[in-house]
Amino acid sequence: MKAAEARAITDASLRGPVIDRWVRALAANIRVTAEKGQHSFDPWQHLASQRMPGPKPDERDAIVQHFQALGYKITDHSDPDPGHPCSRPYTTLSW
Repeated sequence: MKAAEARAITDASLRGPVIDRWVRALAANIRVTAEKGQHSFDPWQHLASQRMPGPKPDERDAIVQHFQALGYKITDHSDPDPGHPCSRPYTTLSW
């Protein structure tokens, strides 16, 4: 197998079965959040609250690309109050 073939298999897997469990969990939370009249949430915090293992960086990128392709906006925010011990950077998935 050539490297290009291996990359193609990896890319296809990242667009489907590898990220499927996270996509399903986030899609379910989009519905719940929208039904509450809200328009965004932190996807990585939601996955952590569901006790799901966090995605690896390449998986995270594939999840972001998946939802962006569906018209969602994913924004990384810097730490709003770096001096405060409870403050941290966060991400929003919005519609």
